[in-house]
Amino acid sequence: MAPDAIPNADQSLDRLIAQTKSSPSTDLLPAELAYLITAFLPTEDFDVRSKAYLLLSSFCQSARASAPGNAGKDKLLRVFSPPILSKLGDPGEKEFLAGVCFMTAFFQVEWETAATVFTSDGLVESILDQAETSPPSSLPHVARMFAQAAGHKPCRTSFTSLTIEWLEISARQTTIIALRAAAGLALVKLSRNTGPDGLDAQSFAQVSDKDAECFKFMKEIVISSKDTSSVADAVEGLAYLSVNPDFKEEIIANPNLLSRLFALVPRKESLKNDTLPDQATTVYGILVIISQLCAYRPQMSEEQTQIEKLKKMARAEKKAESKEPSPYDQSEYVTKRIRRLVGAGVLEVLVAASAARLDSVGVRVTVGKALLNIIETKEHRGKVLQAGGAKALFQMIKRGLNDQPLDAMYLDSIQALAKLAITASPIQVFGPNESLMYDAIRPFSTLLTHSSSNLLQRFEALMALTNLASQSPELCKRIANVEGLVGKVELMMLDDNTLVRRAAVELLCNLIVGSDEIFERYGGASSSPSARSRLEILVALSDVEDERTRVAASGALATLTLSEHVGNMLAELQLEKHKAFGILGQLIDPTEEDTGSVEDNPGLMHRGVVCVRNIIVGVTDLERREALITEAHVSGLTRSLEKVAAKAPQEVLRPLLETLTILRKQ
Repeated sequence: MAPDAIPNADQSLDRLIAQTKSSPSTDLLPAELAYLITAFLPTEDFDVRSKAYLLLSSFCQSARASAPGNAGKDKLLRVFSPPILSKLGDPGEKEFLAGVCFMTAFFQVEWETAATVFTSDGLVESILDQAETSPPSSLPHVARMFAQAAGHKPCRTSFTSLTIEWLEISARQTTIIALRAAAGLALVKLSRNTGPDGLDAQSFAQVSDKDAECFKFMKEIVISSKDTSSVADAVEGLAYLSVNPDFKEEIIANPNLLSRLFALVPRKESLKNDTLPDQATTVYGILVIISQLCAYRPQMSEEQTQIEKLKKMARAEKKAESKEPSPYDQSEYVTKRIRRLVGAGVLEVLVAASAARLDSVGVRVTVGKALLNIIETKEHRGKVLQAGGAKALFQMIKRGLNDQPLDAMYLDSIQALAKLAITASPIQVFGPNESLMYDAIRPFSTLLTHSSSNLLQRFEALMALTNLASQSPELCKRIANVEGLVGKVELMMLDDNTLVRRAAVELLCNLIVGSDEIFERYGGASSSPSARSRLEILVALSDVEDERTRVAASGALATLTLSEHVGNMLAELQLEKHKAFGILGQLIDPTEEDTGSVEDNPGLMHRGVVCVRNIIVGVTDLERREALITEAHVSGLTRSLEKVAAKAPQEVLRPLLETLTILRKQ
């Protein structure tokens, strides 16, 4: 295609995008490629640059898909490297600027190939030489390209002391704000991404001392500048710097900065159909800052704590002065920052960002982490619900569940939703429409069974599922039908952690009540395999120290003994092992001082009485019934029933007297 065959930029880009999608293996013609490279010039319209990004992304994806592995990268190098190097080496002002702007976009779309081009012999030195003779308006674009390169490890060996010096001079000058912001961003990235194969030691020292200076002017740019590119660079720089606890405190103490950052997050209705990476970068950077301000220190196990001590000792040996951890990362400071953020309107910002067209995997994950940390404090959970936080989390999670298996990065978002589902009723969290509750089963069951979930996440998944199961029999059935879930619950019923064990038993109790399938699994059907061993576990759990676990386990038994088959199995268990009646007797009339009194929990008495009544009444064989009655006398069960008869609540009295009548006949 001849260059003069491209009469309209929008139409040409639309046609090329459609061509790339319909014929992925078709290469761009030289004139088309030349036009694409110049389409990123700042003089081009917003729509043209947006479509140019889309075309570049589509072409790179097609190249990668058609030639897997290094073959795809090699193809992209063959297509783009010659024209890029030609543009960057061209003495013409426009041609050089076109090459610089395209490289910036190329890094954002296909960084590996862009990094290979950037590290070409002598390229950085050539760019610096060209920058010396370029007009001031071109310099911010050069610095922005360096900032993109600085974020990628393979490029750092190309940053010589001359490059660092040019960036430092550019960051110190105050005439061109856009240049200052972009150069400062490059310096910040380099100071946070250095190592043996990156900058030399001298360059590293030069860069790392500039953080406070960069923070100061980037903060002012965000508050005062109207230039979107400068603000995007400054926000990204602050996102990197906000890892530092001291900077976290400075950000939270500056209401003007917070207000400006929150205002930069567009609401859904204000977005255009297409957005440039600058806008997406700004939103993502703001969310990272919010997430950093909310981040609690991770809870470490004893082994991790010891490893961390060894690491500190090793660092102390290499470094004469070892800095103590900042107090600003302690929980009390994080909680105060979160309280200030909530008061400043952060919840509305997070919900808006999750719903906007700028939504991406990075945005979803960062919003989820921030909301999880905010929800950690119970006082904020109602506010999160009022702001639409549950709906936002739910929608983000549903997008993540489209991938199989679920990426572990979504577990924080599911955990945040689980915390809300534990605190409030399902109707408050999901609304009155039960179909939304059905949809919530999948993420919670995934959190429970995912190989990367930790014990706390599994515990909170159990509790959230228990709340759902208590809502209706249909929810119980659907939960019970999730593949692998019941087996996981049964395994966690034997966990050493009391709270985890209790949550698992409570969920199982709800499932037994609401699901015919689980009822039959535990002996409600005569053909159920392993039912007796499962019943034995429930009997044992009715005798543990934790009262709520005993309530749940004995409640499950009381429901199950409605089945004659279960009653017969428990009768056999008593006749063989002589323990079940003793445990049920303790539920009815605790004799140990540390288990509390009957008045403390009449529910335990009720469950024990119902179990005993159903077991004895359900045995029709006279010889076996006589043996059971003897067991009741020997185990002290009869005495327990007689002892509580005078003070039993009305709902307990009828089955109790019925049972005593049978026992006294003997």
